Amino acid sequence: KQPKEYRKVLKSYFDGEWDQAIDLLRSLRARIPEYLPAYILLVNVYTRAARFDEALAAASELPDEYIDMARDIQTDVWLFKRIHKRRKENLREGNEK
Repeated sequence: KQPKEYRKVLKSYFDGEWDQAIDLLRSLRARIPEYLPAYILLVNVYTRAARFDEALAAASELPDEYIDMARDIQTDVWLFKRIHKRRKENLREGNEK
C-alpha cells in the first residue's frame, strides 16, 4: 500500500502541478527515506519540469545499493536534457526565419 502523501503526489503529477508534487515528494522522502518510489518520481517530476540539474541531484541521492539504477536514471535525464535543449534551439531558429 502506498503512503497517503504518495497518492497526493500522483494527483499533482497527473495534473501537471510540478512544484506541489516536488514539495510533497521532499516531505515524503524526509518522513520515509527508504521509500524508493519517492526518489524515482521526484526525478521524473524534475525532468518533466525541465529542472534537469535537480533531477540529476535527486538521482544521485538514491541509496548506495541502487547505484546501477541511479546511473541509468542519470543517463536518461542527460538524454532528456539534450533533447530539451535541441527543441529550444529549433524553436528559436524557427522564430528567426
